[in-house]
Amino acid sequence: MFSMSFVSRGQKSFQKRLADKAEFLTKEFEMHDLVVAPHPGQWRDAVEAVRMTWKDASGAQSVFERFERPFVFDHLPTPQPGKLAMVVDALDGQGQALGGLRAAFDVLIEDAEAASDDEVAGPSGQVEAGQDGAGLEASEQGSGDQGIPADAAPASAPGAPAASDSAAPLATPASSSTATPAALSTTPAAALSATPSIVAAAAPIGFSLRIQAEDDDASDGASASISGDTGIAVVSDPANPDAADAEGNAYVDYGNGVAGGESLTFTFEAPEAGEYDLVLRYAMGDGNRPLRLDVNGELFDRMFDLPATGDDFTNFELTQPVRVTLAQGTNTITLTSNGASGPNIDYLEITAPDPDRYVVQGEDMLLSPDEDVDDTGTNRVATLDSIADFTNNNETFRVGAEGAGYLDWAFGNANASADFTLDVATAGTYTVSVTYATSDPRPLDLILVDGATTTTLGTFAFATTTAPDYYPDDVESDLDAANRPNQSSQWEG
Repeated sequence: MFSMSFVSRGQKSFQKRLADKAEFLTKEFEMHDLVVAPHPGQWRDAVEAVRMTWKDASGAQSVFERFERPFVFDHLPTPQPGKLAMVVDALDGQGQALGGLRAAFDVLIEDAEAASDDEVAGPSGQVEAGQDGAGLEASEQGSGDQGIPADAAPASAPGAPAASDSAAPLATPASSSTATPAALSTTPAAALSATPSIVAAAAPIGFSLRIQAEDDDASDGASASISGDTGIAVVSDPANPDAADAEGNAYVDYGNGVAGGESLTFTFEAPEAGEYDLVLRYAMGDGNRPLRLDVNGELFDRMFDLPATGDDFTNFELTQPVRVTLAQGTNTITLTSNGASGPNIDYLEITAPDPDRYVVQGEDMLLSPDEDVDDTGTNRVATLDSIADFTNNNETFRVGAEGAGYLDWAFGNANASADFTLDVATAGTYTVSVTYATSDPRPLDLILVDGATTTTLGTFAFATTTAPDYYPDDVESDLDAANRPNQSSQWEG
């Protein structure tokens, strides 16, 4: 699926969404460009080009194609007043249409002679294609030595296979149903009335903004800046093999960074307050070099994983989308080394959230049995503030979960469960993915609760996770020594 929107010509700011059956003024085509933004997902990388076909009120047909991301259709002709039929096709590298990824809709074009610049016509909406599946996410099971942790991970795209080991297919009707990761049992249906309902995020559909890591020009409202004295620098050399795969043959290299403190900050404008998806394009030779991720100066993820992309540092790849909350107006996204060097960064892309992808944090789920901070046999929400209350301050906090919080799964309790309810907009088959950490295999069942009926959909194996190469150096101000491990372990993985 993808979205379409008007953006200011020559600028990067979102102006208005395109919707089927909406009305638009001729001046909106004269003053703006059209952006087609594929939503993040496993099928997204297959979209190499976009074709847009018009048929105006006179019956004349026009075809426009764009072959570079972002897919910006600039300086389009002004359509005639009347009905405008539009068809948008996603294409592969050979220019062939990708099956199921087509949007067809009609809009009404009105003459703008008597309209003021402030008038806008038609309701806002979204153009989607191939909606035979949708994304759904479960919690990353945060860690504690007693049990498995939980938080959210991205779901697969339409028609894509489920991820191995940590994903299970979920056939869900468009009405609310509850999927419950449970330790060999499920919560009774009567207890579900208090389960938190997860709905689609509200944000400007169609918004898409890409900021190159080397872009230090803030005049257009979007830029990047670097800081630190251990070698972080912009590399812009077409002859450098590491730059060949980077857009514009340029990237930011974190350099030495062993002592930490190297930062790359992206500054940009968001048209509305709400949730957005972030995707980072980076290159990493081998291993994993996590960076601290801060959103508007607040810690979001102390160890934002950036595993190897292969081929030394010559191959750039995209991270899975990360959902964050942004303010209207100026926002900052900062990536800081905090114990090791970082990878090479090509760009950050900010988009409106995929409306068929849902993120559920482990700490937001409905827990059973009731949480008891002194009882390791109950599911407990671990945060920087709560960990000191666990078992008489005798628990270790595990860094690396989104939002610095996670679900510490009950130890030795086969009846423990955590519930979430989804109110989905699109019927279809969903993939449930879970991010977690554990020092030994601890499987959990995924159960669908539909009224009084429970159905086991599959089992998450939750195999042992790999310990990171280092422990972050920025935790002393947040955690007492009693809550910090002596060294990193699988529980930080």
